[in-house]
Amino acid sequence: MSKNNTSFTVKLLSVVFTIILLSTVPLSVYADLNPAEGGEETEFETAFTLFDDSDGTLKTGDKALFQCEVPDGSYNVKLYYDNTVLNAETYSITLKIDGEIPFDMCEDITLPTLWEDDGEYRKLPSGDEIAPAQKQKDGTVTTLLYDSSGIVVKPFEFAISSGNHLIEITNKSQEFKILKLVLVKPEDIRPYQDVSKDYASFKKYEGKDIVIECEKSLYRTSSSLSPKSDRSSADVSPSNAVNSVVNYIGGESWNEVGESIVWEFEVPSDGLYKTGFSFKQSFVINGEVFRWLKIDGKTPFLEAYNVGFTYAGGWQFKELSDSKDEPLLIYLNKGKHEISLSVTLAETSDFLKRLGVVVENLGNLYLDILMITGETPDPNRDYELHKQIPDFV
Repeated sequence: MSKNNTSFTVKLLSVVFTIILLSTVPLSVYADLNPAEGGEETEFETAFTLFDDSDGTLKTGDKALFQCEVPDGSYNVKLYYDNTVLNAETYSITLKIDGEIPFDMCEDITLPTLWEDDGEYRKLPSGDEIAPAQKQKDGTVTTLLYDSSGIVVKPFEFAISSGNHLIEITNKSQEFKILKLVLVKPEDIRPYQDVSKDYASFKKYEGKDIVIECEKSLYRTSSSLSPKSDRSSADVSPSNAVNSVVNYIGGESWNEVGESIVWEFEVPSDGLYKTGFSFKQSFVINGEVFRWLKIDGKTPFLEAYNVGFTYAGGWQFKELSDSKDEPLLIYLNKGKHEISLSVTLAETSDFLKRLGVVVENLGNLYLDILMITGETPDPNRDYELHKQIPDFV
């Protein structure tokens, strides 16, 4: 990792807490920390019943039914599931409520899997260091249902009326085992200005920087997000003048919406911590890429859900701060924590939505014209389209 920077396609070198996050690569999301994560669990946990009364194992086309009764309101849907197929990258499901698909995106929802290093770093006969093979992380995966296209940035919200409802999950992909479905209230993400009002009685941490070597992640949501080596700068840590050493994570493989990387760290005392990233974003020329930052699966404040990483040819260092370069502090209790970065389109999702509407309107207009002119219009005829198609001009 780099001693003072982060890269997106992003390459993450390190993270430090005074903590400074030193580096970050093009991000991806991980199952229980992906951008789709959020919200406090409600008291309503629904037990499922499969058509065949099995143990929850769903083959292609199988359905799982969850009967639930909740108060009127908006909810995220959180799924708990286990892998049954070795090396499955993702799963695909369709969700229905009371027999109806709530909206188009529920027709094809992606569920991620979690990955980790399979052993220690390896050394080649040349002395160069390479990352170990990747393996699926053991244990249950938890994820909030979200839009893998990134158009809808936050987890899907479902308006559910009071009373009994039937939620149906259909497996469209390879086999996996579904354990539980939970309805949770959407995460209430407040601006830093409001969150910081609760900081009055908290002390700022003034000890040594806590550095997270980003190549040493806890887990991630894609097998392609393995640690890598960069020899372009002596500032990258660790470094070696002769051989390549593993020192960052991310890059061009960290660019799919929802892909996440999770790291574990420990702080020595309760207090307010600064966060910084050592990164390299040399992929989106003259542009900016975004990552969603979470601590222990929660978004600390609104500004953390669209942390921007600007373009430059080399490694950079970025401190999490506001428009006036004032640090955005994060309160942490003494002990171990998890920090995650997930790929998100952030505010650019609005442009994508508008572009989608424009493309759809153009497509509809083309069909209207085709119905009048046919596939081979007569060049000598005036079809007077402005009179036949409403709002044509």
